[in-house]
Amino acid sequence: MKNLFLVLSVFFSILIYGQANVGYTLIDKKIAAIPASSTASTEAIANYINSNFKTENEKIRAAFYWTASNISYDVPNMLKQNYSLSAQQKIENTLKTKKGVCIHYAEVFNEISNKLGIKCYIIEGYTKQDGKVATLSHAWCAAKIDNIMVFV
Repeated sequence: MKNLFLVLSVFFSILIYGQANVGYTLIDKKIAAIPASSTASTEAIANYINSNFKTENEKIRAAFYWTASNISYDVPNMLKQNYSLSAQQKIENTLKTKKGVCIHYAEVFNEISNKLGIKCYIIEGYTKQDGKVATLSHAWCAAKIDNIMVFV
């Protein structure tokens, strides 16, 4: 019984450390404190990020956190997309309403990233769920951080 307790204690101790904290807490707190006046445009958001963060990793995390925390997924309009809108119109509407679907998140994130001087691309395609390609298209971003391409 004592050995079982010891083995389980070691096992759970390893699991606790398996949840790596990559140190984003301070970045997330700082970008969460962005003044509302700095969120009306991607230019203002990028300026705030540039003035508060130094490395590409910090900047891309701040852009990701702001986008993910400030835009709500627009479920009612998920299937009612207006494909005639330009990228800039999608960004403006998203920043105004704080709602969008994957392409809106991607457009906002992409523009902020590029204004930060981080090369970013929007990727459009389909996801695979339960071994099958989904019928609904999707969009996401890839950014080049410290010469490594990461998907966001």
